[in-house]
Amino acid sequence: MIPYFIVFFTCFIITIIDLFLKNKKVSNILVIGYGLIFIFFAGIRWETGTDWENYVFAFYVINNNPKLGNSGYEFFYEIFVYLSSFLVKKYTFILFTTATTIYLFTLSSVKKYSPYPIFSFLLLLSYSINSSGFGYRQDLAIAIAFFSFYFIIKNQLFLFIVTIFIANLFHQSALIFFPSYWIAKINWNTKKILLAILLLSFIYFISNKFSDLASIYSDTAAYKVSSYTELDEDQKTMGKGDQITLLIQGLANRLVIIIPAIIMIYKHKDNFIYKGVFNLFLFGIALYIIFTPLGVVFLRFTRYFDIFHILLVPLTVYFSRRYLKLFLILFYLLFCIFKFTTVLMNDKNIYVPYKTIF
Repeated sequence: MIPYFIVFFTCFIITIIDLFLKNKKVSNILVIGYGLIFIFFAGIRWETGTDWENYVFAFYVINNNPKLGNSGYEFFYEIFVYLSSFLVKKYTFILFTTATTIYLFTLSSVKKYSPYPIFSFLLLLSYSINSSGFGYRQDLAIAIAFFSFYFIIKNQLFLFIVTIFIANLFHQSALIFFPSYWIAKINWNTKKILLAILLLSFIYFISNKFSDLASIYSDTAAYKVSSYTELDEDQKTMGKGDQITLLIQGLANRLVIIIPAIIMIYKHKDNFIYKGVFNLFLFGIALYIIFTPLGVVFLRFTRYFDIFHILLVPLTVYFSRRYLKLFLILFYLLFCIFKFTTVLMNDKNIYVPYKTIF
């Protein structure tokens, strides 16, 4: 556990320096330094991280059989592994390549839309070690979907669709992000709130028919959905307690982020970026409420929207008045410590102990 806290507090100190120094040139250097730290940290790990055995096995399957489709994973992920292995046939190189790809796609949006880029990365690290570089297929897909926000802002529907299609070929769950192009642009009023409630009610209704809907997409997706929905309650929550407790805890974490933003959005509703980020994160909360009863595994869908808090929090802080700004910075820095500590304290031999190739 110690290596994680060394990395976290190094990034924590970098964040504080950046927040209070307010020097753009230094900030750019610190962003690069932050990225190198976590890419290295993610790259040298061994037998550490989610689904380790499955991805190591897939690596050898893909390398030992040139025919695509034998690994059971999406087409672009197989291509990604093939190309990386063509350069260096070591699994460690795949880890470095994956971490670098996730970081660069995430960095692209963070640099464009966050007033405090390094603060955004600290928020990401405390929220998800996987999305910070430890991830695989879905985290590659999430980083690409996050990057597609640029095409939403620029009103480039075709390029947005192409980007989501690419993300989908890394992980099928990326399709959930497709409506984001229109969700991000909603200007809220009474009529649209009622329509949103009806839409969410419809999503909740069809959530019980996911197996049938998934079969339209692919037999593999249908099988996975059917398997997940037939789990007992303890399996659905992965031993994290009952569903009500899980729902309350998740909502509490999200309300800490959304409540200050709700107050601020009224003053800055004409800011297209802030409105878009706010709408997407809010939609993620709605999905969290809908999917929690189905099981923890379905919360993977919400991650495509949860990640937007790394833009929402810095924007909320940026638009706040001086004394409120200082309070929010201190509050969210403490929140990051709490979140990161909670993840590691509740770890079940996934990240802890941290092992390396050395």
